[in-house]
Amino acid sequence: MSSEKFEDLEDELKTLQEDISGKITNKIPRLTGELRKSTIREVEKKIEDAKLIIEEMEEEASFAPGAYRNSLMSKVRNHRRNLDQLRRDLAKPSGQVNVSFGREELFDSDPMAPQRNKVMRGTETLNRASESIARSTRVAVETEQIGGEIIEELGDQREALERTRDRLKDVDQGLGKSKRILNSMAIRLIFSCGSKQEIVQSLYVYMYVTDPKLFWFSFYFRIATNKLILLCIILVELAILAAVVYLRFFKKSKSKKKS
Repeated sequence: MSSEKFEDLEDELKTLQEDISGKITNKIPRLTGELRKSTIREVEKKIEDAKLIIEEMEEEASFAPGAYRNSLMSKVRNHRRNLDQLRRDLAKPSGQVNVSFGREELFDSDPMAPQRNKVMRGTETLNRASESIARSTRVAVETEQIGGEIIEELGDQREALERTRDRLKDVDQGLGKSKRILNSMAIRLIFSCGSKQEIVQSLYVYMYVTDPKLFWFSFYFRIATNKLILLCIILVELAILAAVVYLRFFKKSKSKKKS
């Protein structure tokens, strides 16, 4: 919410209300006929314009922070009551107008009253502008302090991350050394075994510990290889058996028939 916009709307509304009040109090009672009717219509139009300004002020006040919203809404309600009073004064018969908006009754008795009112409005506007600047300055200082704290906290987090990275590097180096030591120990253990079968078993254990995927691949590959060799042996035996049967029975029977 822009406090400057609310204050500009309030200044515009005050000027419009003073103009409406002056015409209701001083001008309309002295007029008659069509001129009086046209002036009343003009005042009614200005009252509608003031109503629109009040609605816009209320919308601006609804977006204000909680610390300022109540005071702004109170101002809006006061302006709405003043506008309702002006509307009632306009509807009164001639000679019964009693405007309670303030300061307008001085127009006839004091010719300098409009200038004083303008000076007072200007002073109020300057005061509100000074208060707005002071609030903006406080917000800027608080924002700067929060930004400094955030930067300091981010610096601490960066240092912590760098220390963690260094520790991870040390751990990685330690793991690499441990892995090399374990590999050398495993190789020595493998070659220290006596029989060929023990060496093969040690190699499988080493693969299972260091690379389980390679172990299972080698395991299934060896099973498939063994099955393939067994199948080849069976086929060879079947071929030999077929050749023996052929030579034993079919070839002998052919030789008998020839003889």
